[in-house]
Amino acid sequence: MYLDYYGIDKEPFHITPDPEFLFLSPSHKEALGAMIYGVRQRKGFLAVTGEVGLGKTTVLRAFIEKLDKEQMKTVFVFNANVSYKGLLKIIYRDLGLELATDDVFEMVNGLHEALIEEYKADRNVVLIIDEAQNMPVETLENLRMLSNLETSKDKLLQILLIGQPELENMLDRRELRQLKQRLAVRAKLQPLTESDSLDYIQQRLRVSGGEPDEIFTKGALQAIVHDAKGVPRRINIICDNALVTGYGYNQKPITKKIVQEVIADLDGRGQALRPGFKRAAVLVLMGVVFVTLLWMGSGALGNFLKMADKNSEGDARVSTSVTDRTSLQQPLQGVRESGGLIRKFPVTVEGNDPQASASEEKEPGDASVAQGSSEGGEAVPPSELSSPMTRRGEPSVSDGPERGESMSTEDLLPGDEREEPGSSISFLEEEPARTSTGESYSTPTSEEVQRQLRDPGDAIELLLQRRMEDQP
Repeated sequence: MYLDYYGIDKEPFHITPDPEFLFLSPSHKEALGAMIYGVRQRKGFLAVTGEVGLGKTTVLRAFIEKLDKEQMKTVFVFNANVSYKGLLKIIYRDLGLELATDDVFEMVNGLHEALIEEYKADRNVVLIIDEAQNMPVETLENLRMLSNLETSKDKLLQILLIGQPELENMLDRRELRQLKQRLAVRAKLQPLTESDSLDYIQQRLRVSGGEPDEIFTKGALQAIVHDAKGVPRRINIICDNALVTGYGYNQKPITKKIVQEVIADLDGRGQALRPGFKRAAVLVLMGVVFVTLLWMGSGALGNFLKMADKNSEGDARVSTSVTDRTSLQQPLQGVRESGGLIRKFPVTVEGNDPQASASEEKEPGDASVAQGSSEGGEAVPPSELSSPMTRRGEPSVSDGPERGESMSTEDLLPGDEREEPGSSISFLEEEPARTSTGESYSTPTSEEVQRQLRDPGDAIELLLQRRMEDQP
């Protein structure tokens, strides 16, 4: 898809081994020369080894294309993990021989006769085994038996082993020492140097019809060579991905930055974040965290303030109630201690029932009055109970208090005698009260009583004053 954009005719960095793009470094040239020489000179066993991705298969394909098809017959084994019998069957099939038996010995004899016929016709037979390091040791050992198929002058079968460095380790084993001695030609591929790597890239671009200087910058080429470390397959992968990425960015020529991005993706590291983007990402993250903490803090603060308001309101109601009751009980207690008549006016406190408050402050002796009973056992009429002025024998007046306020009374102080039923002012007829010295003091006159009934506050004050005057 990027061919027209970069002005090239075909993909220059395809990963398949294409002999058209063969680049002959010194080691690759040596390996190709060893193959051609060993086969043409009928040397028997040949071995070419090299690391992964160095181009062994590409060199092999180039060798096969250079063979004279009329003078050469090839048997190509792709899967080296086969038994010796399986290998013989592959050779029979590729040479077009009829397999009349399944016995290994008879199969070897039949192959020997067929190779002699090929030799007489001046044709050479080549057995090529790719990825030979995967072949079982037993199969490699039996290959030595096939190398014994020869004439007095030449080998009838040329065996070419292509493999990774592990093949060399296998050939060093003691049980394969006879096979190793029969290796007439050996070659080993080496990684490309930096200059060879640059020549490799430029040569592929030229073969594909492009101009190397117009496709990659010098910095991009240096980055590719540095990362590939002389491995042609790695160079192909990086360059191909760089062409795709540059086409996507509409970038021509491809820069070092694009190559670095491609290398990072191939290594699984991904593209590194730019410094500006890093700072922006950090600021955004900090902002999100700050807003989240602020929102959480405002919600918690609001709940705390609501709870504090509720607690303060409850404390205020409790303190008000306690203060009011204390302020009312203190003067009443003082009046009780002075021996005077107690008259209690209703005080309404927010959140409290006046009737409940009055009932809580009643003395224990009030229970009999509330039930409408007296010492004589006679029931008090409901009308008298309903009137606050007729309870417990207190005097009642028809016109009520001058100030028009409703008021309630309590019992006399503890120790006072209860009056007989029907007596509204019987407390005036009681015996004179005795002081601590034994002296008596007089009860109020009728005129004073009337004053007390008109103004209960004055009555209490008058009684207290009289008692204080009578005391020595």
